[in-house]
This record gives sequence, structure tokens and C-alpha cells, in this order.
Amino acid sequence: MTRVERVLGVTEEELVRQSAEERQLYICKQIGETGEEILWFRNIQTGVLTPIGPFCTPTVEELRAQVKQTMMDQPEEENKDRQFYCLYHVDIGELQTRLKTTDRCLIQIAGNFNCLNVPNRRRKPDEGRLVELAFQQKTQGPAATFGPLACNLFRTHFSMPTPQYSGQTLKHQISLLDNVKEYTGIPINGKLTLRGDEIPIPDTMDLDAIVGKVRVGLQTDCHVMYGRNKRQREVYLLDTAKHCDDFSKLPIVDQCHVAAVNWNSLTEDHTRNHVPAWTQTPAKQKEIYNLSRALLRAGYEGVYLAALMRRTKHLYLTLVGGGVFGNPNQLIVQELAHAHKKWASHPASCLEAVYLCGYSQKDNVECLLKKEGIKIAKTRRVGQ
Repeated sequence: MTRVERVLGVTEEELVRQSAEERQLYICKQIGETGEEILWFRNIQTGVLTPIGPFCTPTVEELRAQVKQTMMDQPEEENKDRQFYCLYHVDIGELQTRLKTTDRCLIQIAGNFNCLNVPNRRRKPDEGRLVELAFQQKTQGPAATFGPLACNLFRTHFSMPTPQYSGQTLKHQISLLDNVKEYTGIPINGKLTLRGDEIPIPDTMDLDAIVGKVRVGLQTDCHVMYGRNKRQREVYLLDTAKHCDDFSKLPIVDQCHVAAVNWNSLTEDHTRNHVPAWTQTPAKQKEIYNLSRALLRAGYEGVYLAALMRRTKHLYLTLVGGGVFGNPNQLIVQELAHAHKKWASHPASCLEAVYLCGYSQKDNVECLLKKEGIKIAKTRRVGQ
């Protein structure tokens, strides 16, 4: 039995051939204690229900407003010291299985601007195996998506509003950049794609004017069903997920999806062997740098604001735009530090600890963080 089949009663390949109307058969709605709508997946073979974490795409400005409202509705938290840890040799995909629901964890997912983990501009979200093979993801952000399978399944194949419960395709997608496309261009399959006619962002521009309009993908109450072994080659179902009578026994986390400029794939025809000359002029490089800063700021401010709104205690970050995306580590760390100093000790913050997760120490990130005034606590193993 495939992982998708366990939840829906059909394989992913069978699902993508079905219409939005047919997909409604898999959705079960309930009304929560406070009147909110709760969605579940229903296995059409067994009738077993699997919880779907609520998913939305608020702008950074909308999150700011919600945090402001939170301060009006709830008492301020004690202004305590928030520990910042750099964790190395950590696989978030496995770490999630060891987190505790009571720790109120939020995990930053650095993926694409459609909240999916498609590897390139041509890979179809509806090819029939994107969710099933998500466990093969190597980078830290996408590696966190395979565990809460129902959440990944919903974003990929049920998240489009028109028609309701239709899935994402190459032409029909979520876009976290729909309010700022004059600066970013229109993404192709979630990948920022420059065409040369974008409005440049000058050094003198107040970035908040752009940052506030960028969206993040926020999925809450994600039930972690799967983990994977240390070599990341085998995936396993958590013991508590084998018994479908009480999903509350599974680790429950929140996830915040963000993305960045890929410096190694700026245009549709940008490859290792072909770098469009017009993207390499000093003026254009400066524009790309400023655009990258704006989107990194949105990604880090967005996740901190989501943490404040969700009253998160433990926040797990990644180096958004690092690795194969080629953003300078110094730029990434500057924007991470900017968000941390601005929001971690905010009166509405419940944060107890922030963790920057990585596979290795080779990027010298700790030194960069210290230069930005971030005090690094001793590294420790978490989730135990």
C-alpha cells in the first residue's frame, strides 16, 4: 500500500486523474468548538479519517495586523531571554518525529513560491508522484514536508479555491508573489523567473513597502505520520500512526512555507552552461541583490510573525536561499538576524528557543550570526 493510498484509498496517480468534483469525496468537514471549519481526509475504502492542517497564505502585513490584535486580546508574555541554537548534522525530516506537541513547534520550510517542492520549472505538480516521493528531498526545508503527509497532499492536490479542492498544475497554482509581481515577475512552477521588464528595487526604497505584500504559506496543526532513517533512503510510518483511532498521539507541528531568489536559475534559460549576459551587468546584479534581500526579509519576518501569532515556543529555521540557490550567506544571516532582533523578544512572543538547522558547519554561519549581534547558545540535541 502506498502512503497516499493509506490516507485516501487511492494512489496518487489515480487521484490526479480525477476532477475537483470527484475529489470532494475525500473531504470531510467538521465544525470545531469555536465555530471554525475543520477538514479531514476520508479513506474511501475504509472510512478512516485523517486530519488536514488548516492552510492559508497571509501576507506579511496581515500577519503583523494579527499579531497586533493578539496583543490586544491576550496579556503580554514575560520578556525573557530567547536561546538561539545552531544545530548541525540534523535532518528535520527525522527530527519532526521526535518533537512534542506540547512544545508548540513551528518549522520553516524553504521551498518554492507555490508552497510545493518541485525540483524545476518543468516538473508537473500533478504528475502523480510528487507527494509519494517527497521523502527523497535532501534540503532541510523540503525534507520537513513528507512527514505530515496529509498536509503535503492537501497543498499539492486540493488547495486551489476554484474549482474548490482542485489541485495545483503547471498553469493553475498558488503564488506567494501575486501582490509583488511587478518587482519579481510571474513565477514559473513556483520558481521566481526574471524576464528583464521587472521594476527595479533601488537602495533608497523602503523594503517594508514590498515585504508587507509578500505572502507566506502557513499550515498549522500538522500531524507528523512518517519519519525516515539516517541515510534518508527509507521512510517509516510512526507506530502511533498505525492506529487510526487517536491522531492526537502523533507529533503535531506548524509549518511556514517561504522561498527565495535562485541565483543559479534566474531566468527560464539560465543553466550551468548558459548564464544570460543581461543578468550579469553590475546594475542588474544590484537589482537582483535588493530583490533577494526583500524576499529573504519577507521569509524570515513572516515565519517569526507566524510564530508570534501561533504562540510558538520552539522555532526551527533554515538558511533560506542558501545551498544550491546561491544567495550569499552574509545576506541570508543579515535578514535572519534582522527578524530575530525585531520579533523574538516582542511583547507578544512566547518563544523559548530558536534553532537554525543545517547538515554541516562548513558555511561559517555562527561567525556571521555573532557579527550581527546574535548570541549563540551551546548546541544541544533536541526532540529527546
